[in-house]
Amino acid sequence: IGEVVRTRRKKLQPPLTQENLAQLVGISRASLANIETGRQNVLVHQLYLLAKALQLDPDDFLIPAESVAATADSK
Repeated sequence: IGEVVRTRRKKLQPPLTQENLAQLVGISRASLANIETGRQNVLVHQLYLLAKALQLDPDDFLIPAESVAATADSK
């Protein structure tokens, strides 16, 4: 999720700063930085707010079901 957030945030025109995006989502810049680096989990309501702010669908953050099934089968 963090990688998607960071990549999309930087690709938007104009790009969003961590501070701008954090304000839109209602979290601190430090929390957003932690989400982007995978050190902090994302709550469901934050996922929806991130998707809206980044002009994405919440499903864009999820791993395709085929990948999950393939990983489970390999264990």
